[in-house]
Amino acid sequence: MSNDQLAAIIHQEQTLILPAFDEAIAFDIGTRIRAKAAAIQAPIAIVISAPNRRYFFTCLAGATPENEDWARRKMNVVFTTYKSSLRLGLEYKAGGLDQWPEMNLPYADFALHGGAFPLRVKDSGLVGAIGFSGLPSIEDHLLITDTLAEVLGIDPLPLPQ
Repeated sequence: MSNDQLAAIIHQEQTLILPAFDEAIAFDIGTRIRAKAAAIQAPIAIVISAPNRRYFFTCLAGATPENEDWARRKMNVVFTTYKSSLRLGLEYKAGGLDQWPEMNLPYADFALHGGAFPLRVKDSGLVGAIGFSGLPSIEDHLLITDTLAEVLGIDPLPLPQ
């Protein structure tokens, strides 16, 4: 990925900010992602949670407990750094940094791959994260960001090739 792609991810994080967040909104976002994944028969796990509370969880046919664990590990990145898991992975790679032990993010608890995105509310900051696992890294990321754009009524914010 290039600097343009990293800038695009940062733009997504700064743009995809919800006006509010509650159980109904989490359910709406989660069911939209689930419907898109079901349409392509993706074997995925989807988790929407705050650091101490789960708001939404589902798996589709073919998903395994490993998918749920990958989603958890990616979400830990968001809860620790307030950045998407794809962004942090790209930043570390660009800086020549290792996840462990150099940056103290053990592999058992953190995954620096696309598929977890911060949920922010305007004037409130980070309220949770969406974790997704089962597709290639960038596809995991884009399914989340495209759905958030849809919920906000804006055009998708693609990543440059």
